[in-house]
Amino acid sequence: MQLFWLNDVTFSNPLYYNNRKSCNFASKFIEEEMTPDKLKAIIAQKEGTEIEFKESKDNLARKVYESICAFLNRRGGHVVLGAKDNGEIVGINPAKVQEQIDQLVKDMNNPQLFKPTYYLTYEPMDIDGKNIIYFYVPESNQAHSYKGIYYDRNQDGDFELRSTEQIANLFIRKSKMKKRIGYIRC
Repeated sequence: MQLFWLNDVTFSNPLYYNNRKSCNFASKFIEEEMTPDKLKAIIAQKEGTEIEFKESKDNLARKVYESICAFLNRRGGHVVLGAKDNGEIVGINPAKVQEQIDQLVKDMNNPQLFKPTYYLTYEPMDIDGKNIIYFYVPESNQAHSYKGIYYDRNQDGDFELRSTEQIANLFIRKSKMKKRIGYIRC
């Protein structure tokens, strides 16, 4: 039997799970390796509370950060760069894939943009001959902001939390989440 401490570090870094296949609970928080077939099944579900598509053909769609922030603040979700809102794969210019990943890494670790910063793993993939970037954003036990604005998510997409009451409710929800997270037995 192994004990794992669940927190933002373990959620975002599967290396903290020495034997994650023996721990069913961990798979809820750590996505197994994404394959083109699994990704196609996700894309077929269309955009919603836990799925977001961004075109990003030549340049990184800047609104992706609002979605990342909203996913961290809500229940987490899948992001596909190189797909239209309707799920049609348009692809990313092959010469721009690494550039977009580098930009994501840089911006996600910039405390002037993203507070608190957060580490994500990005997977370039080929779907039907088109380049895309896939990544999973887990739910965080902290409240996150992008450029000083807090975001949340519902079926219609990302929305700004504008009132003091909305922001206070986010922090209350996150504080309750921290109390639920602890050790698990595997």
